[in-house]
Amino acid sequence: MTGGSGQQAKLNRRTTFVVSAIIGRFVGSPWPLGRLYICDDAITVRTVFKERTCLKSEITEISLERFELHNQLLFEDAAGEMADVAVLFAMRVTGVVAELRRRGYPVVDRRPRFLPLPQGVVPWHDPDDEIEDEPPGQ
Repeated sequence: MTGGSGQQAKLNRRTTFVVSAIIGRFVGSPWPLGRLYICDDAITVRTVFKERTCLKSEITEISLERFELHNQLLFEDAAGEMADVAVLFAMRVTGVVAELRRRGYPVVDRRPRFLPLPQGVVPWHDPDDEIEDEPPGQ
């Protein structure tokens, strides 16, 4: 076995994240009982009672959205198998998104953006101030 194939096998292993997971209307697992498994060829979401797996080739989009105070991932796939699956995060989501993107999954960030504050002060310009009064004494 060469060192390159061992490194490749290490990269193909699944990555596990502890999450809050919801599958369907009534089957959910709060943090830390839910699991999100990310592999090169599939994603699996597991609750205490249910599990859903979707192949990477079937996934059309993974949406990162804001749900109340938490971030959540919603999945869209060709067959609709993951339509009722939501993954909520109690912690920061950057590591999960980075792992999904590293493995080539189509992640779209749909969280609302806050506009940056303007740089410096913009003076108010009143159009009526353009009429110049003649200086006194002329």
